[in-house]
Amino acid sequence: MLNRRNFLWSSFASSLAVSAGLAWRGNLRVQLEALPSKLPERSLFDQNADAYWRELRRQFLIPRTRST
Repeated sequence: MLNRRNFLWSSFASSLAVSAGLAWRGNLRVQLEALPSKLPERSLFDQNADAYWRELRRQFLIPRTRST
């Protein structure tokens, strides 16, 4: 039997899921458009691994103060 508490909780959870799904869809499009076009070249890694990882790191929102 569905009591008032369960009804309210299921209504809240359903509306939250729908709104989160809509927000995710719009946000995902913006994130995909902002992605870099390609990864750093493998040859850069072969020549200078530190430079390769610097280039790769620029593609993520990692604070500069954060080390590995």
